[in-house]
Amino acid sequence: MAQKSETGVGTQLILAILILFIAWVVLKWVIRVVVGVATTVVVVGAILFGLWMFANRTGSD
Repeated sequence: MAQKSETGVGTQLILAILILFIAWVVLKWVIRVVVGVATTVVVVGAILFGLWMFANRTGSD
């Protein structure tokens, strides 16, 4: 199982590219999830705030 230096470098290069590709995919997925969660939180927060304001307005009348 002795590797030549060329195949060793090639394997390392392939592994490095593979790791970079996986890291890129994971990063894109994480960004998508974070953006989705942030959007959901903002939308839900805006709805709750609107309902709270509406309830306060009708309650004070």
